[in-house]
Amino acid sequence: MTGAVERARADLEAGRPWMARDRLLGALPHRPDEGLVDLLAEVHVLMHDLPAAGALWFATGRDDEAARDAVTVWAARFPSDDARWSSIPRPLRLRTGSRDLEELRRRLSGRPRGEPRPPDVVPDEPWTERVLFPAMLVGGLLWVVAMVLIGAWTVLRWIWG
Repeated sequence: MTGAVERARADLEAGRPWMARDRLLGALPHRPDEGLVDLLAEVHVLMHDLPAAGALWFATGRDDEAARDAVTVWAARFPSDDARWSSIPRPLRLRTGSRDLEELRRRLSGRPRGEPRPPDVVPDEPWTERVLFPAMLVGGLLWVVAMVLIGAWTVLRWIWG
């Protein structure tokens, strides 16, 4: 995975921060070390995505002015513990992180089961609700158009046939 970090640095030097971000995100599940995470956060800052950088720096516990600013923006963007936890990349949530990350984990694990989620965390709707109705509508319209065309062709063949 060192190659991914080196290629990401080369992408940054070439002015392609989106490619560096994608490379680092691809390497993150395999190697969530602090150097890779820190570089990924810096790429997010370069791309003006402070909430993403703040989530990463919160998880690693980095404490400097840039990190504090990004974490502040991240905390404002994700005001509840559930939303903050969900915004941190999974590979970082799975490992032992900063003191603050462990405190967030403790607060979430101490919540009683069945407690409703805060209103600012809206669960994703299932794909069927987003895709099924439009797909059925398009399919139905295509069927109607096909039947009209077939019917017109058949009638015209009777008339001229």
